[in-house]
Amino acid sequence: MSDATARDIIDLALSRPPTLGSGRLIAVDGPSGSGKSTLARRLLAAAPPALSARILPLDTLYAGWSGLPGIGGTLDALLRPLAQGRPGEVTTWDWEADAPGDEIRVTPVDLLVVEGVGAGHRRIADLLTTLVWLSGETGGAAGRLDRALRRDELLHDVAAADPSAYRARLEAWQRAEAAHFAVDAPAERADFSLG
Repeated sequence: MSDATARDIIDLALSRPPTLGSGRLIAVDGPSGSGKSTLARRLLAAAPPALSARILPLDTLYAGWSGLPGIGGTLDALLRPLAQGRPGEVTTWDWEADAPGDEIRVTPVDLLVVEGVGAGHRRIADLLTTLVWLSGETGGAAGRLDRALRRDELLHDVAAADPSAYRARLEAWQRAEAAHFAVDAPAERADFSLG
């Protein structure tokens, strides 16, 4: 994805009315290993310096390996207060302890980039300013799995302790995300669809 594409995404979001109070929400959705985190960082770099901006990675919000079905409710609880100009709060997930973690507070900003599987969930469709879909088609599911295994810093200690169990969990996650996408259909609702 080019810097020009990142600027196009930012320009579209800024051309639309605010959806989070006075702020705007860009959701970067797609399967694991498709490049969502990289795109989110490029979007932040492409945002005008005068804007307050933040990335919110969903990796810290899923309630463990089986937490994908609950992400719509988590996002709803976090973002509805922001839509009213107030901070949102939510409990994170401690992957190493496999238990709820700390509370995080997200204060209103001009531009919030939420990235992760389910970032464009239908439950928050009315809050989305711009929805970006990354298909991750290059290399297919096996390529995405390999990229996810290489980049997953969040679970580094867990993966190092038992690599085969970790790989099995990621494969199960890929099946869960495929089921989610079949129902939620973010690719069909996206403003931008990227490979």
